[in-house]
Amino acid sequence: MITLLNSLQPRERIMLLVSAIIMSVVLIYAIIWEPLTLKQQQLQQSLAKQEALFQWMQQSSLQVQQLRSTHQLSDKSGKSLTTLADTLAKKHDVRRYINRISPNGRKGVRIRIENAPFNKLLSWFSQLEQQGLTLQELNITPKSAGLVNAQLQLAKPGL
Repeated sequence: MITLLNSLQPRERIMLLVSAIIMSVVLIYAIIWEPLTLKQQQLQQSLAKQEALFQWMQQSSLQVQQLRSTHQLSDKSGKSLTTLADTLAKKHDVRRYINRISPNGRKGVRIRIENAPFNKLLSWFSQLEQQGLTLQELNITPKSAGLVNAQLQLAKPGL
């Protein structure tokens, strides 16, 4: 290799040296510098997206807390609608006529009642309303003298 360099003219040696330097710079740029700057840009974009997501999550968490405080499926004591309806049914001697109580998604509670005295149901409905619950849906079918079957859906106002 040294003999090859010695056999070249001084002008050719300078051109070869300049070419080697230019190729070294191009290789360093292509292999090291460009990938690093590209990765840095990608990381900066990812960071900006993550910061935006973090801000959105903070705002959303505040909204969720506000919604939870204003739109709960429970009464003031923290009882669920199902528990509240069941407790009031026991208090008004309607519980034994309830065939089924089931949560109805986030909207409320569905209740099925069979062979219940109509007057007791009216009293129970009144108490439910005083507790801040509303009858969203009510279907009453008469069975015999003073007894009815009923299907109803209860909900908290605003849900």
